[in-house]
Amino acid sequence: MEELKLHPIKLLNVQILELYLKINDATKAFKLQDEESRKFSFSSGHSEYNANNKIIAVATKVEIGTEGDNPFTLRVELIGEFQVNEESFPVDKITHWAKHNAPILLVPYLREQVYSLSVRSGLVPILLPLVELPSFITT
Repeated sequence: MEELKLHPIKLLNVQILELYLKINDATKAFKLQDEESRKFSFSSGHSEYNANNKIIAVATKVEIGTEGDNPFTLRVELIGEFQVNEESFPVDKITHWAKHNAPILLVPYLREQVYSLSVRSGLVPILLPLVELPSFITT
C-alpha cells in the first residue's frame, strides 16, 4: 500500500466556544422529528494568518430553530487552530483555504456536538447532514 501523504496544513486543536440549547415548548420539542423544524444555518469565519507562528484560526457555527416559532433553539460554535507548513503550501492561498476548506474539516466536530447536546437533553437525536466535498481529480 502506498504511504499516505500528509497535508501541509494540520489541525492543532478544536475548542468549543458555545453550546446552547433552550427548550421553548417542551410539549412539542421532545416529540419533534420533522425536517422542517430542524432546518439549520451554518456560518464560518477566520482570523488573519499569523506568519510568525504559522497559525490561522477558523470558527464555525451551526444554529437550529432560531427563526419563527420553534419549540427549541440550539447553537454550537467552535474554533479550530491550523498550522501551515509554508514550504509545502503557498502562503497566498491560505486565506482562500481558510474560507473554503477549513470549515468543511470542522463540520464533523460540529456534528458530534449537536448530536450529543440533543441526546443529552432528551430531544430526538439531531444528525446534521453530511456535506459534499469537492472531487479529487487524479492525473
